[in-house]
Amino acid sequence: MDRRLFLQTAGGMAALLATVNLAACGGGSVASLGGRYDTPPPEELHGREAALGSRGEFIFDVHTHHVMPSMPWRQTAPNTLKLVLGMVPADCTAANPLTCVDRAAYLHDMFLASDTTMAVLSDLPSTDADNDPLPFNDADETWQLAASLTRGGASRLLLQNVVTPNFGSLPARLEGMTQTAATRRLSAFKVDTAWGPRGQGYDLDDPAVGLPVVQHAHDLGVNVLCAHKGCRCPTWTCRPRGTTPATWSPCPASSPACSSSSTTRRGPCITPRARTTRLTR
Repeated sequence: MDRRLFLQTAGGMAALLATVNLAACGGGSVASLGGRYDTPPPEELHGREAALGSRGEFIFDVHTHHVMPSMPWRQTAPNTLKLVLGMVPADCTAANPLTCVDRAAYLHDMFLASDTTMAVLSDLPSTDADNDPLPFNDADETWQLAASLTRGGASRLLLQNVVTPNFGSLPARLEGMTQTAATRRLSAFKVDTAWGPRGQGYDLDDPAVGLPVVQHAHDLGVNVLCAHKGCRCPTWTCRPRGTTPATWSPCPASSPACSSSSTTRRGPCITPRARTTRLTR
């Protein structure tokens, strides 16, 4: 069994939590460090199953994705395709690997093969339906299907809608926000401020681009606005305001988001000395 498959087992989870204990809680007072995970040794089969088995806890996954494999984004968004293919499960044997991350696979893995109670279904940044791997209407259909399979029709999904105000017409983007909010199934808008034309992102408090989105979300009654921050994915930037490329610091080599694999590239990260955009609700 390889390491990836082992970490999906109860024994692998016990080993992972024990490692977290050693890394975060070793050498100090447990009380002062916020506690620790109580797990049996990984080799104790019955003990780990009893400790890690489902006990009816409420488990909320706040960042999940799936794609629509048959849509044109496969040809029009090569960087997105590369990113998604890099996240396909290693044990996927389908002729079209994208079917391993489609709607059916998502609902199975999220709600049948795991203990997840509820999840947020999010999108990847795009400019229009032609390069969007999960248009909001399709996400809404996933929401409806999930609701139809639950007791009493109470859906276990919350929907985010990605807004890209630094592409095309800002009024058109704001109108798109109005349309998705009108479905009454939108829980939050999402912005990827590090993503934009020619690799240039934007500031969320930019009065020409960012603030109109925040204000319009408020006016629509959508009071949750999520911002994707951190090291870049392909063609993204982490441009701290008031800095130039010469002042950027490279991502640490240990960061999985900035590895030198085929799906990601090392790039600039926001450092403590740099000013960052604040998000205020």
